[in-house]
Amino acid sequence: MLSSQDAPSPGLQAPQAIFELADRETIAHFQRMADALPVLIWMSGIDKLCTWFNRTWLEFVGRPMESELGNGWAENVFTEDFDRCLEIYTTSFDRRVPFRMEYRLRHHTGEYRWILDEGIPLYDESREFVGYIGCCLDITDQKRTEAELQTSLERERRLAQSLQRATLPSNLAPVEGAIVSVAYLTAAEEEKVGGDWYDAFALEDGRVLLTVGDVTGHGLHASIVMAKLRHALNVVAMYENDPARMLDVAERVVLQRYPNAIATAFVAVVDPKRKSISFANAGHPRPIVRVRDGSLRQLTAGGLPVGLRRMVANAASETADLRDVDLLVLYTDGLTEATRNPLDGERSLMSALSGEAILFVRDTADFVKSTCLQSALPDDVAVLALNFIDVDRWKFYSQEDREARQARRDMLEILRKKGAGADDCALAEFIFGDLVANVARHAPGLVDVALDTRAARPVLHVIDRGTGYRPAVRAPVDPLAESGRGLWLIEELGAELAVETIPGFGTHTRVVLPINRAAGRASSP
Repeated sequence: MLSSQDAPSPGLQAPQAIFELADRETIAHFQRMADALPVLIWMSGIDKLCTWFNRTWLEFVGRPMESELGNGWAENVFTEDFDRCLEIYTTSFDRRVPFRMEYRLRHHTGEYRWILDEGIPLYDESREFVGYIGCCLDITDQKRTEAELQTSLERERRLAQSLQRATLPSNLAPVEGAIVSVAYLTAAEEEKVGGDWYDAFALEDGRVLLTVGDVTGHGLHASIVMAKLRHALNVVAMYENDPARMLDVAERVVLQRYPNAIATAFVAVVDPKRKSISFANAGHPRPIVRVRDGSLRQLTAGGLPVGLRRMVANAASETADLRDVDLLVLYTDGLTEATRNPLDGERSLMSALSGEAILFVRDTADFVKSTCLQSALPDDVAVLALNFIDVDRWKFYSQEDREARQARRDMLEILRKKGAGADDCALAEFIFGDLVANVARHAPGLVDVALDTRAARPVLHVIDRGTGYRPAVRAPVDPLAESGRGLWLIEELGAELAVETIPGFGTHTRVVLPINRAAGRASSP
């Protein structure tokens, strides 16, 4: 809806100039001319009541002048538009400012037609305010065209989304020694649904092809090109081992059907047996790896986007060692450009990948998506992540007792196999139960639980989706009080407790269990 403060169209400037120093004869002369104009014109007095309508208006509504004068004209305004129109008219009138509004007015055929009504203040020769004059255009055909265009855009968006759902892989190839996770979000703006993709495709000897990319442009065409390019890369990888060559051959395939297509892409082959990754880049954001010491680095390789690669000799494929890698994250530029500031987006991504919690959630890609994206997306986003951390993980709803009990039983069985005795298991069971109950009370919903037994003392990680909290650092005033009692008891029993709030995601509670497996003993039964 247009505001009453919008400037009037140029067509209303001339009447205002005429009436600034007008007399009655001039007004009468103007009204005679206005009767011959093909637009609807009206005039009102200082009491806001209409005093005159031109012939075109009267013929449009099919009513005599007497029926329209005063507030009679309002009888033809569509009921749902009336209050809005009255508010704009009276507010503008009181402030003596031009207004512009759209509403439906009943035609003499009984059909309600859309009208664009623009009014301006009217002054006499003494510059005294004497009312308003307005001009109306029938914009029904324009409205219908806009509605048809919107329907067409919505249909194309639905088709593009359906094609994306149909062409993105429903099943990802597993990577030995890693957890593969993906996240995909479409743009908030309908016309910008595009051609981002991810894939993990199984090759021979346990190798897996990883691809992520972004077709230039948006809409149905971009989705079609995306599907063609993604499938072409998978087929080429079945007989070509070099990622750079895969991109070159896939480009030739795609350009035969879509000669103007351009896309960025990153292609990699993970070899779990050799603990290595070979990769090539076609103008795409560089994937990020997190190594064992917590530092981050990029997988760097040069190369022009698909569609432009044939113009120059592209860089050769690169190879990297995965033995010291904890995480590998591939993504499209919508992830870092969501705030329209790529530098801020990159800092947010690096922060998400640097924390400890990301190592222990079951769905790394969802963690990246949730912590980096806090607002509506200007572009599609695809994330493909591999987590190489070898720990036991569970993911369930904190309110689901059955799932929580099963996770607790699994944890206790793991601890027993690692040499924990009955007392140690009872203590671990209490800590697990209290932390999950705390989540159910304060942040009900999904919770990630991980048990890390790689060190001498097992570490329990509980990661919720709440707003964060601070643990009590001393005993509660009332030892029987609910608030803070459980966390205080956990520390009193010898566990090391740390709590981290994760912006945009939840809370990470880390507990080092008071179980010393390195001593080679278990607590007495």
